[in-house]
This record gives sequence, structure tokens and C-alpha cells, in this order.
Amino acid sequence: MNAIVHLVDSVKADLTLSTRELTMGKDSDLAEYFQDHIRNSLCDPSTRTATFAKDSKFAPIANTAITSPAKFVETSKEIAKHLYKSSDKRISSGAVAICLYSSPQEPKVTRFLAVLKLDPADGFHPVEKNDGKGNVWVEFEKVEDVVPSSREKLLKCAFIRPRPKEVAMDYDMVVLDRQSAGTTNEPAKFFMQKFLGAEHFGDSSDMTKKFYSSGVKAVEMLRPAIGNQKAEDIRKLIDAALTGKSVDIGQWVGNLTVEQTHKDIIAKAFQAVIPDGSFDVDENIAKAMVKKRTFRAHGFQMTIDADEFDDIVKQRTEKDGYDEIILHIPDLKEVAR
Repeated sequence: MNAIVHLVDSVKADLTLSTRELTMGKDSDLAEYFQDHIRNSLCDPSTRTATFAKDSKFAPIANTAITSPAKFVETSKEIAKHLYKSSDKRISSGAVAICLYSSPQEPKVTRFLAVLKLDPADGFHPVEKNDGKGNVWVEFEKVEDVVPSSREKLLKCAFIRPRPKEVAMDYDMVVLDRQSAGTTNEPAKFFMQKFLGAEHFGDSSDMTKKFYSSGVKAVEMLRPAIGNQKAEDIRKLIDAALTGKSVDIGQWVGNLTVEQTHKDIIAKAFQAVIPDGSFDVDENIAKAMVKKRTFRAHGFQMTIDADEFDDIVKQRTEKDGYDEIILHIPDLKEVAR
């Protein structure tokens, strides 16, 4: 891990830029401090995925930081300067830590960029006192400008992926911004919009479509391994999930009655398109998605109303590499072209 810290004081209009990285060993307390903040923030349920806007000024700087680690110190200064220019006196002052790190969960990605806003606060620490007459007691002494401990939650941070992407993901970053939810004031706008130049990845309608399509594709991929009955059971669960207000993908996948290896395949399919792990269901889109089921192969296509599927498709078996399907269709007629 590489890390450097700069001081950004928008109130006093002051910017202190470090000329060297922090000195820390791989297993040092300081390295563990940043690793804990990165891990805890990424696991926070308030995180959201985002993409760079086309006019983002931060995007090319971040890309240089990730792809050119030899320029890390100078690039980190550019990030701090951009943060300073993006803020004003309404934004709290503090330290900004910029880190390059890798993740064992994503070995194909060489390095990620983390930007952590460390807002200092005054605190107290216990001090032993004595009066020289055998009386001992403990007082609290004030300590000014203490950065958040690794057990405290950060207000603002961002974790940026390589660009161009080294793996197939639709988003550029994971953002934690506790001041942005449901507000439009300056502290809420500055980090996401002015500094990162980013916009949230996917709305509820987009996520609803991706859940349905990715789920159906995963089921069809696993159908030979799990059999038609289990495949159909999961298909019905996909439709059922979209009748609710929201979907927690981890919980949904965990409740499936298939082997863990098959659960992992389904979870990976969802992770690639819905990295937040949950989403609000768009009721209108959901109704449209589950209304019909379509099957297609070698120029043949069959579309069936979902609520009539069990009445029409009476049997589906695999034989010699082919699907044999028995259909019960009343009043079947050829359509003239």
C-alpha cells in the first residue's frame, strides 16, 4: 500500500501539500489503520456505486494515479488541489489521505485508488495524576485535531477502479458520502458532483431490468447442471422477488436451495451488474419484465404469457443434447405473413 496525506483548510484558505509518502511498513499500525478504514468503508451499507460524468475533471487525474504509481506523490497533490478548489468555507476542513491499494477479492485488478477525507475533532485522553502524598487519580486532558479512529465511520470517501477497466464492470467507483442522502445543500453536492464529477450508477428501473435479465441468463446457464425442475423453481423466485419493494441480493441468493457452487455463480452474475448488492424495485418495469417468457434457439422463438406458462409447458426434458418440450396449446393456428 502507498499512502500520502495533505491538509485542506477551506475555512482559512490554506492548503498544505506533502512532498513525500507516509513512512510505513506492510504490517505497521499505520498501514493497518488505512486498511481498516478502506475495508470498513467498502462494507458500509451506505456506499453506492457511481460512474464518472463525461466532463469530470477528476477522472483523468485518478486514472494517472492508478496507472502511473511512479508519479503518485505529484498526482496526489493534484487530487488535493482539486479537492481544495471544489470546496468552500461551508465545507469542513481536514486531512485528505490518498492511497493506492490492492484487493485479494479482485486479484485481476492491479491497484485501486482510495480518497479518504479525515475530518479531525477534539477529544480527550486519560492522564494519571498524583499529588505526591499518596493520592492518585485520573483526569481527562483535551487533545485537539484528532483524526477518526479506525472504529469510527468516515463521512466521505471514494474508491476508484482502473480506467480503462481491467475487468468487466459497468461502474467506475464506490462512493461513501453520508451527507448526500436526500439533501441538496452545498456539503452534499461538493464531494460527489464538484470534486469527483460523478453520478450514481443506475436507477431503480435500470437495476430492476438488470436483476431480471442477469437472473434469467444465470438460470439458463446452470439449467444442464441443476436440472429443469430446480431451474424453474429459481425462475419463479426471480419473478416473485420483483413483486416486493426491494431486493437484497445476498439474502435472495442465500435462500436458494442449490449447491453453494451454483449460488456463487448466480451471485457473481448479479455482482457484475448490481454491485451495490441491493436495489429498489421499479413496480412498472417489474410488471413488464415478468409478464411474458421468451425462448429462442436456431431461428426458433416461443413467447408465452407467464401466468399461462405452467398450463402450456407440460414437460421439458433433455435428450441427446436436445430439449424435448410437450406443449398443451388450445386453438393453435399458423399466422399468415
